[in-house]
Amino acid sequence: MIKTLRQTSTKLNKLRRDEKKQIPQGLLFLLLERHLCGVLIWGVILCLSLVSSVLAQTEIPIETIAREASGASLEAQVWVASVIITRAEERRLSYDEVCLQPYQFSCWNKGTKQKSRTQQELSTARKAWDIALKNPHMVNLYHDYSILPRWANSSKVRFIKKIGRLLFYKEGR
Repeated sequence: MIKTLRQTSTKLNKLRRDEKKQIPQGLLFLLLERHLCGVLIWGVILCLSLVSSVLAQTEIPIETIAREASGASLEAQVWVASVIITRAEERRLSYDEVCLQPYQFSCWNKGTKQKSRTQQELSTARKAWDIALKNPHMVNLYHDYSILPRWANSSKVRFIKKIGRLLFYKEGR
C-alpha cells in the first residue's frame, strides 16, 4: 500500500517536472481514484483477514470445550473455557496455543479416541465460550474427579469449585 502511494506520488511529480505544465484534472482524478480504490480494496481484504483470523481462533477452543466437557452442564463448560482464557493470559499465548500445548487438554493427546461432536454439543460449547469471554472465572487447572493428578495435592494449588464431575483449581497467586 505504501509502495503504491509512493508510485502514485512519483508519477504525479514526474508529470509536473517533465512537462512543466499542469496535470489535466481528468488524469489527476483517475490517478487518485485508482489509488483510493486500491486502498479501499486493501482495507476490505485486511478486515476480512482479521475477522477470519478471529473466527479461526475460536474454533479450537470451542472444540476443546466440547471434547473435554462433553455431557457436562453449561456452567461446567463455562469454567473449562475460563481455564483456557486464564492460561492464555498468564502464559501470553493465543487460545489455540494453550489448547494444543502437549498434555494440557487430554482430548488433544496422542492416542485419545476422538468422536465427532454433534451440532448441539458445539453450540453449547460456543455459548460457554462467549459467556466466559465476558466474565472468566480465574481458574487455571481442572480435572475429572475420577483421576487425581499429582499437582492436585500441591500446596501451590487451591481448590475452587466442583461442578458435576469436574474439579477446578487456581495455581499461583
